[in-house]
Amino acid sequence: MPKITHMMIYNDSKLSEYYVVYQVYDIATNETVFIGCCAMLKLMLLPDLRQCSLFDSKKDYAITVLSAHETKLEAHNTAAKILAPDVRHPIPLPLYNRDRRASKRSAILCHQTGQHFQTLAEVTRAHGCSQSQLCNHLHNKVGFNSVKGRTYQYVTNSAVGK
Repeated sequence: MPKITHMMIYNDSKLSEYYVVYQVYDIATNETVFIGCCAMLKLMLLPDLRQCSLFDSKKDYAITVLSAHETKLEAHNTAAKILAPDVRHPIPLPLYNRDRRASKRSAILCHQTGQHFQTLAEVTRAHGCSQSQLCNHLHNKVGFNSVKGRTYQYVTNSAVGK
């Protein structure tokens, strides 16, 4: 589990109402691996980062809050501007952000059967599970470690051989 070594929180009665744009660094490589936004109170849960199939909870990460906003839309727009390609100053998209974009078009692997599926619907028909449970599991939501005793993950279509 990642450990927190330093955190400063200023006294503000509206802290729970803020949304933040944050940057995650891999401590071993000092490389930015993810930029995202979420509610201030959910920051330490890394909700967006946990959806990434490359995320390794055993690694050490550092989190930097880039900005705080009063609305979710403002935070989302700020994060989108940071991640948008700029012709004058191109910044490579962080690794975990690239992985999240790819996962929406990736195949799904069942670890127990070794089967590859192209869509969530294919998995739900074949294994009789609900699409919402499967989606929560694939995005590493708390409480969804497996679906009907099976585990799944997104894989790139090139890994499937298609």
